[in-house]
Amino acid sequence: MSVDLLTTWVLGNGPCGPLAICSEADVGRSTLSSRTSMELAEHDRFLFGNFSTLTRQFQYDSYPHVSQIYPTSSNVTDYSSTVFAVSENYAWEQELMRFKLPFSDQDKYEFKLT
Repeated sequence: MSVDLLTTWVLGNGPCGPLAICSEADVGRSTLSSRTSMELAEHDRFLFGNFSTLTRQFQYDSYPHVSQIYPTSSNVTDYSSTVFAVSENYAWEQELMRFKLPFSDQDKYEFKLT
């Protein structure tokens, strides 16, 4: 399954980087290094959220299995993250994340960003 996720942040609080660094000139720049730097500085690898999926292990399983997914975990492929838009006047930034998750076509999934 391919996922394109567009997120919006208060300028300087998102993966683009601190306010002194992030500007309209950064549109199109990868946020992989700034994202990692900010997570390491805050000692929180889920600083920008995480993903979870609910799946049933067996056809008649009444309790769903919850999996936490971090964008750079081994089950995520073709991961990219770029600055999509920045408004210095209105103080916001947007990031576009693209990645693939290895899901079976026979299963049903609920996908949630927290």
